[in-house]
Amino acid sequence: MAGLVTTIAVTVALAVSWILQLLGTFTGTCTQGDNGPAVTGAVFSAAPLAISVAGSAFFFRTAKRFETGQPVFLGLLPLFLATAMLITTRETWLNVMRFGTPCGADYQSYGTSLVAQENALILISYFLVPVLICALLLAALAKSKLEPASKRKPSS
Repeated sequence: MAGLVTTIAVTVALAVSWILQLLGTFTGTCTQGDNGPAVTGAVFSAAPLAISVAGSAFFFRTAKRFETGQPVFLGLLPLFLATAMLITTRETWLNVMRFGTPCGADYQSYGTSLVAQENALILISYFLVPVLICALLLAALAKSKLEPASKRKPSS
C-alpha cells in the first residue's frame, strides 16, 4: 500500500512540476535575453520537485520490502514522467549549459549580475533534480527483486 501511495504522490508532484516548467519554458519570450519565465518555472516547480525527490528516495529505500513485482510497475510511471520532463525542457537546460542563457546563442551578450544564480536555479530544477529522480527510481527498480513473488523467500 505504501508503494502505491508513494507512487501516486510522486506522479502527481512530477506532473505539476512538469506543467510549471513547461509554462516557464514556452510561455515567455527572450526579449533582450530575459530568462525570467524559465527562472519562474524553476522556482514554482521547486516544491513539487522536492516532494518527488522525497517520494523517490522513499521508494528506493523500501523497494526490497514489497512481496510482489509492484516496484517494477509502480516505478515506471514516475520514471516516464521524469524522463519526459528532461526531454521536453531540454532546449532550456541545454542552452543554459552551452550559452549561459535559456534563450540560446543569440542572447549570450545580454548579461546581468544575477545570471549565475538564475542559471543555477534553472539547471537544478530543469536538469539535476529530474536526473536524480530518474536515478533513484532506476536504482529502486534494480534493487527490488524482479522475480515473481512465488520464487521469493518470505520476508520476516
